[in-house]
Amino acid sequence: MNPETCLQKIKQKIKPSWVTILISVFLFGLPAHAYAFFNYIPNWDSVISYYSDQNTIHLGRCFLTLACGISSYYDLSWVNGLLSLIYLSVTAVLICELLSIRKKSTLILLSALLVTFPAVTSTFGYLYTADGYMLAMLCMTLAIYLTLTYRFGFLPGALLLMFGFGCYQAYITFAAMLVIVYSLNTLLHTQTPLPDLARKWLRALACAGIGYVLYTLVNRILLSIQHATLTDYQGVSSLGSDFAPLSAAKQCLIDFVYFFTGPLHHMNLYSVLNLCMLALLLTGALARIVRKKLWRSPARLFFIVLFALLIPFVCYAIYFLTPDVSYHMLMQGGLFFIYALLLVLYDHAGSETTDSSCRAGDTPVQNHMHMRHGIVWQWLCVLVSALIVYNFILISNICYRTQETSVTRSLYEISRLADTIYAEGSLQECGQIAVIGRRAGSSIHSLNLPPDMTGFSDGVIMTHSLHYSLLLERYHGLSFTPAEENAEKALAESAVVRDMPCYPAEGSVRAVSGTLVIKLSDTP
Repeated sequence: MNPETCLQKIKQKIKPSWVTILISVFLFGLPAHAYAFFNYIPNWDSVISYYSDQNTIHLGRCFLTLACGISSYYDLSWVNGLLSLIYLSVTAVLICELLSIRKKSTLILLSALLVTFPAVTSTFGYLYTADGYMLAMLCMTLAIYLTLTYRFGFLPGALLLMFGFGCYQAYITFAAMLVIVYSLNTLLHTQTPLPDLARKWLRALACAGIGYVLYTLVNRILLSIQHATLTDYQGVSSLGSDFAPLSAAKQCLIDFVYFFTGPLHHMNLYSVLNLCMLALLLTGALARIVRKKLWRSPARLFFIVLFALLIPFVCYAIYFLTPDVSYHMLMQGGLFFIYALLLVLYDHAGSETTDSSCRAGDTPVQNHMHMRHGIVWQWLCVLVSALIVYNFILISNICYRTQETSVTRSLYEISRLADTIYAEGSLQECGQIAVIGRRAGSSIHSLNLPPDMTGFSDGVIMTHSLHYSLLLERYHGLSFTPAEENAEKALAESAVVRDMPCYPAEGSVRAVSGTLVIKLSDTP
């Protein structure tokens, strides 16, 4: 088969719905994220990862270096962004295929919600590694698709889950939420026998179990080869060591509510739209249960209620593995499926307003009212979902614009510092650089709009000596080695540094024992 014939055969197999999803991802993804794709707006981590092999095995991400290597180890905004959109497109295709999405409007809205979701925006705050994370999300989704679609799909699914988990562990909740939404969709909208569905649940458990065992074995082997140890960051080194289910369950519920509302004293359009979405979701689910008289199938109704109640705990499942985890926005991708579940109900609503809503015993007037109510509910679903997408796009651009201002302010400060160093020849002769204290706001690593967007800040992006060292060398050709922590602590306690004024006052930058000292504040 020659290349042209091969392309023609591939073209014949591509469904029109896949094209709709691809176009939608780019159509909504670019207004949301082009600001980041076409500019270089680093944060505190990006400064260090201007060129990085992403070998973060100490964080348990033993495969991230492979996933990020596709785009090279440089922080290439447009390339990383383009690959991310492609991965998200395929992820959306797999989700829509698994959930049997039929309406074009649902395909468009679901794709738009996925690509503009705050967890995706937060990931693009760390654009140097975003393509690797999006590939991990794709692998997790494909693992579940194969597991639930094919009898022995859990075997390749386990390998894919192993790879995705080894890129970013938090996406396991994304995979678990896909199983839950698939199950709810099947229970509400099909006549699939419970034993058949139970066999799929067992395959999903087998996929997760085998994948995790393989990941653990491979990760330990690679840790041994590289003579590395797991860090304490986010409780990675203590997974499973402290099981406190009641405390974890309480925190899951708190975080779940907080994601949708934010601080009650600071509710905004985001919060209001989320409450409308949840109201429509609850209304639609109850209407479906009543319409199908599911109380006549107690076992089916039991599993519907069970899976619905499990959602908050699955979205924040890592709380049950370690109490040291702090769920920032990058880790909350599984919450996307709450919005997707509303669209799944909407996707099945069309036929119900004309057929299923006409219940036996009801008068024509009553049936007409049921149909009208169903149509109104559908319009509200589309309207609220579209407004949520629009709001997500606004949130993305606000984050990128704020971060750009932060970068501009930071580089201006580095430029002033370089001028000071060049003006005093003795400062250029220093071999090390030590930064004492921190600028106000430099430790804030998120914007709470709400939502709380990790990866963005309105402070400076320099938080310690390494940042100053890298930026001075990268933009001004001044080479200094960052001082070690103990050396900085000793300098901070010395009488000479204690008597120095704080930056940018005159005398706040000086050479002390061959080290370029910058005093930012009197407190560490």
